[in-house]
Amino acid sequence: VPGMIANLVHGAAAMAANVSKIDAALTELEKGAALTTDQLEKVSDQAFVSGKRLARTGADVLGAAADFKRAGYSVSDSMAYAEEALKTAGLSGNLMDAGQAADSLIHIMKGFHNESPEFAAKINDAVAHLSNTKAIDFDHLIDGAARLSAAAGQSGMSLEQMLGTLTGGYEILGDMETAAAGQAAIFSRMQAAQADGGEELRNIYDILNDTASIWDT
Repeated sequence: VPGMIANLVHGAAAMAANVSKIDAALTELEKGAALTTDQLEKVSDQAFVSGKRLARTGADVLGAAADFKRAGYSVSDSMAYAEEALKTAGLSGNLMDAGQAADSLIHIMKGFHNESPEFAAKINDAVAHLSNTKAIDFDHLIDGAARLSAAAGQSGMSLEQMLGTLTGGYEILGDMETAAAGQAAIFSRMQAAQADGGEELRNIYDILNDTASIWDT
C-alpha cells in the first residue's frame, strides 16, 4: 500500500508538471499572435497528434514550438520546426534536449538564409545520413554545422558541401570545435583575398576542390 500511494503521488506530481508546461508553452505561443480559444485548442490537438507520431508528449511538442516562437517565428512555422527539433533531439546520442536542438537548427537555417521547415528537415536528414555512414557522430556534426554555417553560407557553400568539409576535418583532427573554427578562419581569409584582388567571389568549396587536385605538388 505505501508503494502504491507513493506511485500515485509521483504520478499526480508529474501530471501537474505536465499541465504547467503546457500552460507556459501555450502562453508563449499566444504572445503577439492574438490566437482565439479555438485556435489554441487546434494548436494543442496538433501538438498531441505530432507527439504521438514522434513518441513524445504533446507538452514536448508545445515546449519546442515555444522555443521557436521566442526566436520570432510564426505559430504555424514554430509547430513545424518543433517536430524537426524533437527529431534532432531524438537522433542525439548525448540526450540533447529540444531547446538545444532548436538553437542548433536556428543557427544553421540562419547561416544559409533558408528558414523553411523543409530546410530544417533537410538538415536532420543530411546529418543523420553522414553520421550513419562516416566516422562521425550526429552530435559532433550538428554542433559543427551550427558553428560553421554562417561562414559557409557567406562563402557560397551548400549544406552538403559544408557537412563534407566538417566530416573530413573532424576525421583528421578528432575535435569538432577546432575543425569548425579553423575552417571558418580559412573561409574568411579566402574571401578577403579574393576581395582584395578584385576577383569575382567564387564558391569556397570549388576553390578547395581545385587546391586538393594540386596539393601534393
